[in-house]
Amino acid sequence: MNIIQMLIYILIGLLSGIMAGMLGAGGNVIMLPLLMWSGLTYNQSIAIGLAVNAVPHTGPGLYLFYKNGDYKFWESLYVILGSTIGVLVGAYMITAFKLSQKFMCRVLSIIMVILAGIMWYNFG
Repeated sequence: MNIIQMLIYILIGLLSGIMAGMLGAGGNVIMLPLLMWSGLTYNQSIAIGLAVNAVPHTGPGLYLFYKNGDYKFWESLYVILGSTIGVLVGAYMITAFKLSQKFMCRVLSIIMVILAGIMWYNFG
């Protein structure tokens, strides 16, 4: 890896971190396409996104929201339970069924458009 690639990855992390701090885990919405643009595969980008979400995105942001009184423990525990099961199912589906990068990008794009419409309609 050369210095330019390293700086690109740092910039991707910075942008996704800002988005995660402002929008929650929405940083991956920025990170995934940018990592793929940088030359990584879909699966490599997903793996990096999972690694980043493990601690760096969650720890500092969660502390600040907790300090502000915005953290709901039980609600988050239930979401974590569902998310843990969901990430296992999702990762299994991609690896076991060998879903193509093109297919997964299309699925993600459709989901993003639908969610953007919901956000626009409800909060825009």
